[in-house]
Amino acid sequence: MKPLKLKLKGLNSFIEEQTIDFEKLTQKGLFGIFGPTGSGKSTILDGITLCLYGEVSRKSSDYINTNVELLQVSFEFQISNTEIKKYRVHREFKRDKLGNIRTKLARILDITSGEEIVLEESVRQVTVKCEEIIGLNLDDFTRTVVLPQGRFSEFLKLQGKDRRDMLERLFNLEKYGDGLSNKLVIEIRRYRKMENELVGQLKGFEDISQDILEHKKLNLSCIEVELEKNNNELIKIKENYIKSKELWIQQEELKTYNDKLVKLKLREEEIEKGKLKLKLGESANAVKPYMESYENTKIEVVYVEDKLQKLQTRFKLINTQRADILEQFESILKDKEEKLPILNQKLIHLEEAVSVQEVIDKLVKERVELRDIISTLELEIESTNQTIQDFDENITRLNLEILHKEDESEKRNVPYEYRENLRLALSLEERILEKINNKLQVEENIELLSRNIDKQEYQYNNLKVEQKACNESIESVTRELEQLIATCPGDHELILHKRDQLNISIQKWDYYNELSGSLTLKERKYEGLIKSLKEKYIDKNLLVLELDKLKLIVEKLEKENIAYTLRNNLLPGEYCPVCGSEDHHLDRINHIDATQLNKYQNEYNNQNIKINNLDREITTLETNRNIEENSIKEVKRNLEELGVDFLNTKVEKIQVEYDDLKEKVVSFETQKSSLEKKLYNMKEEKNKIDVSSSVLEANLIQNRDYKEKYTQEFKQINQNLNVDQKQLNKYQIDLKVVDIKKTRDDIIKKDKEISELQASIKKAREIIEIKINKREKLRVNNSLLRENYAKQKVALVDKERNIVEKETSIIEKLGNISDLRFELKNITGSIEAIKNNYIKVENQKKIYDEEYSNYNEQIIINQNSLISLQKRAVEDKKTLDIKLKEHDFVNLADVKNYLLPINEIKSLQDEIEQYTQILNKLTGTMESIVKKIDGKSITLNQWERIQSDQTEKEAKVKELEETKFSLYTEINTISNRLDIQKSVLKDKINVDKKLGLLNDLEKLFKGKRFVEYVATHQLQYVSMEASKKLKEITGGNYGIEVDENGKFIIRDYKNGGAKRDATTLSGGETFLASLALALALSAQIQLKGTAPLELFFLDEGFGTLDDNILEVVMDSLETIHNDKLSIGIISHVESIKNRVPIKLLIKPAVSGLGGSKVNIEYS
Repeated sequence: MKPLKLKLKGLNSFIEEQTIDFEKLTQKGLFGIFGPTGSGKSTILDGITLCLYGEVSRKSSDYINTNVELLQVSFEFQISNTEIKKYRVHREFKRDKLGNIRTKLARILDITSGEEIVLEESVRQVTVKCEEIIGLNLDDFTRTVVLPQGRFSEFLKLQGKDRRDMLERLFNLEKYGDGLSNKLVIEIRRYRKMENELVGQLKGFEDISQDILEHKKLNLSCIEVELEKNNNELIKIKENYIKSKELWIQQEELKTYNDKLVKLKLREEEIEKGKLKLKLGESANAVKPYMESYENTKIEVVYVEDKLQKLQTRFKLINTQRADILEQFESILKDKEEKLPILNQKLIHLEEAVSVQEVIDKLVKERVELRDIISTLELEIESTNQTIQDFDENITRLNLEILHKEDESEKRNVPYEYRENLRLALSLEERILEKINNKLQVEENIELLSRNIDKQEYQYNNLKVEQKACNESIESVTRELEQLIATCPGDHELILHKRDQLNISIQKWDYYNELSGSLTLKERKYEGLIKSLKEKYIDKNLLVLELDKLKLIVEKLEKENIAYTLRNNLLPGEYCPVCGSEDHHLDRINHIDATQLNKYQNEYNNQNIKINNLDREITTLETNRNIEENSIKEVKRNLEELGVDFLNTKVEKIQVEYDDLKEKVVSFETQKSSLEKKLYNMKEEKNKIDVSSSVLEANLIQNRDYKEKYTQEFKQINQNLNVDQKQLNKYQIDLKVVDIKKTRDDIIKKDKEISELQASIKKAREIIEIKINKREKLRVNNSLLRENYAKQKVALVDKERNIVEKETSIIEKLGNISDLRFELKNITGSIEAIKNNYIKVENQKKIYDEEYSNYNEQIIINQNSLISLQKRAVEDKKTLDIKLKEHDFVNLADVKNYLLPINEIKSLQDEIEQYTQILNKLTGTMESIVKKIDGKSITLNQWERIQSDQTEKEAKVKELEETKFSLYTEINTISNRLDIQKSVLKDKINVDKKLGLLNDLEKLFKGKRFVEYVATHQLQYVSMEASKKLKEITGGNYGIEVDENGKFIIRDYKNGGAKRDATTLSGGETFLASLALALALSAQIQLKGTAPLELFFLDEGFGTLDDNILEVVMDSLETIHNDKLSIGIISHVESIKNRVPIKLLIKPAVSGLGGSKVNIEYS
């Protein structure tokens, strides 16, 4: 991955948008990022990770600048595989109402062809796409791009547990160490908990069995038979109860109605008196409206006469007062029309004059203030001019000093081409020494690898022999186990199935016997009901025939009786209401005896009652018949559902098969378990041998590869040494130097002097820039002061002229008046007095006019009303006399005596009517009840005994039903629990199997043995790569190895390849060894990626290194960069700026002048 361009806006100290062009920055392979602490150097790395992964590498949660609302980052990069691809990632962030940072926009685009092709747009998908393209997650990317040397210098010297933990972190093996062990422990605990729970559940099933279930089912069958018997008895008892209840209620009702009839007879005399009172009251109430009308008219006549007299008296008084007010109104109206216009005109002039005087007072005050401001401005302008002159002199002096120092710096400057050739020559000289040392090291490595290969081949052959013997034993036991499985009689599922088959057969036989017996009983009962129904229908038909005959006789007798009564009541010559005849022929009509008619009517009613009773009995029988018919169908349907297949199988035969199968399966399981355990132990032993063999084989292959690699390397070193020596001689001739290192030291000394001069020049320029800014501010301020001074002068002249003009205008209109406001107050008071008097008198005039008009109208109205009332009184008296005669009243006193309120009349009417209705209703109801009872009766003891029998039988049926429901529930519960028990047993077998596997894994990964193996293997590769880097950096003086305990050993080739402990290295040597180790680990981590990373940063504290060590570090960095690897140094140390060909300078944020700024500068 090669970075191309990064844009930042609103991130940490970057407020305005800043663009970092990495294509320019990485042209020379080595570049630096410089700026003071807090300027935003590390923020550039944060910007890259924020774009690619949506978060900063430092895990900060508050990275939006407080002065902006929106953060924007954009990063363009290139992937160089078989084809070059270019991408741009853009993200925007903002704060929500709670201050939390939220992603507003996320997008990744393919820009390879110049067109923008959107690949993903959601936050999560953009991050996933970036990981897919680069092949690294955030942690891997950060560890690869930013090399934290501080951790690797510590790593060189760590031992024991601390070193093992750091290895685990660096190689990202946490998931195989404590992480994996913890997961195994958690999983084992979970399954052990499950095992304990299952054991506990199985203990809860100790109180149930198949025998208990069968016993419960047998009890249920007995209860059902007894319940059916009691239900039949209860039906008969209920039928008797219904008939007896009806008779008992009728008897009680007849007693109640008889008592009510006796009470009504006692009120008969009272009701007659009420009827007479009602008649007189209704007559009096009929006369009442005419009496009231006449009396009301006389009262109104008296009232109107009195009112008319009062109105005429008041009218005379108002007329006199009205004349006085009219005279006063005319006088005030004359004053208003003559004086008021003159006073209003004078008021207008005075108000204008007062307003102008207020303006004049304000202008005078402003004139005084302007004179003070002008004096102050003259003093400020003079002071500013003197300060600007002082700044001009200081700036001129500083510019002269800068020119002198720039000349001195130019004299000491060495051309970049000469410096670069000298660096290449020095690098080549160091490389030659390194290759000589490498040649010796390679020879030693080839000899060591040869000895290791011989030893490993011997061990590997021995393991193969053991592996073959183990495989033969496993195959033998496997064949034995397969033969046993082939003869398997069945499993526990088959036993359970057989047992279920046995239980089902027993249940079906029991159920079949129960249903057959029940069906026989129900069919007999059904036949009895059919027979009873036929007999009842015959009896009913006979009764209906007799009833029809009686009905005809009764109807005939009733007609003849009515005809006789009607003709007997008609007078001779009176028209018959039926036929209209005047001749009635009494001799042709038979006279019917009432006793004979009542006899036939009683017989007819008795027949009706018998038919109704038969209908009820038939309905009851039909209901019972339908119930039994449905019950028989239900039993037959149950028999059909049960089938007939089970009748061909005997229970005893299935029991024998079940016992035989159970014995065979138990024997099979015992033999199988023994063979499986033996086979498991053999496979465990084989796995251990396989692991050892695989590890040994991998090491053997690796050592052979290393030996071949070192052999090729040895040949290549010899060839390269001759080429490099010729190139070095050419550089010495071109540069005209003999001692390259001495020449390099002279240039470094000059660079330091240049750096000091440039620092001094920079400081002077910063002072000049500050002074120029202050001078410009003073000039701007001075210009503003002069403009303000001129404006204030013009304003002063205008105000003085305005004051004179306004004073002249007041004198012209009003003359010389000493106090304008006092004069204005007097005029205003006079106007208000005239207006108020006019309004007051005008209002009084209106009031008297209205009263005069109102009283005049009322007098006329009342005079007309009096005449009308007198006429109406005469007419009402005539009408009242007529009504008194019609209702037999002598005078008004009699009417008033018999008057009754409407509610009392209504009450009497209701009382009489209610009495009549109740009497008729009671008589009719008692006759109906007597007919229904038909001479039957029931005593209290008989009724109580019938109720008691029904209650006892219902309680018995309810008890049996509850027992049946309880047994049914228990049977279902036991059946369900037996099913659950089977499921729990199955789960326990699976859990036991899983626990065995987890325990084996726990033993394998215990103590991080697997992590140590992987880390040691990785460390061997890293140490070889680090040794190459270190030899390259130090010119072949040092190398790195790992001993048999995984501890780092330093090879000192300056002292004949002697071994040194890492703790004996100096500060500079430790830094170089750590740098080589970091580069090797970075290459190892990059193997996870899809494309090589062509850039990394050294964010190291260079300020802690002395000049000599810093020189060594810079030489090393200039040596290791190449076309495919650019190195960036992040630092605030000024002394190393000139050693870096391209610099990214970061200017820190200044309050009020924006955020941090970036600028690329070339040395």
